[in-house]
Amino acid sequence: MDQEKLPVDRSDHMDFRRANDPEMAPSVLERLAKHPDPLVRGAVAMNATTPLNVWSSLQDDPDQHVRESAYLRMSLGGPS
Repeated sequence: MDQEKLPVDRSDHMDFRRANDPEMAPSVLERLAKHPDPLVRGAVAMNATTPLNVWSSLQDDPDQHVRESAYLRMSLGGPS
C-alpha cells in the first residue's frame, strides 16, 4: 500500500507531542499515561515533568517500551 494513502491519526500525533511537552499540565500527562498507544505512554514516561505517581505507574506498564522508557528516565534522574 502506498504510504501517502495511509490514514494519519492526527489525534495520536498531537497526544505524542503533548506527552513530550515539559510545560504540559500534570492532569494531561496523567490522562496520557493511560493512552492506548504505547509510544504516547513512553513519551509520558520520559517527560521529566510527569508527576511521580504517574511515572511510577508506568514502570509497571504492560508494554516493554514504556517500562524501559520509565527506567531510562530514572537513570537520568527521574521526574522533577
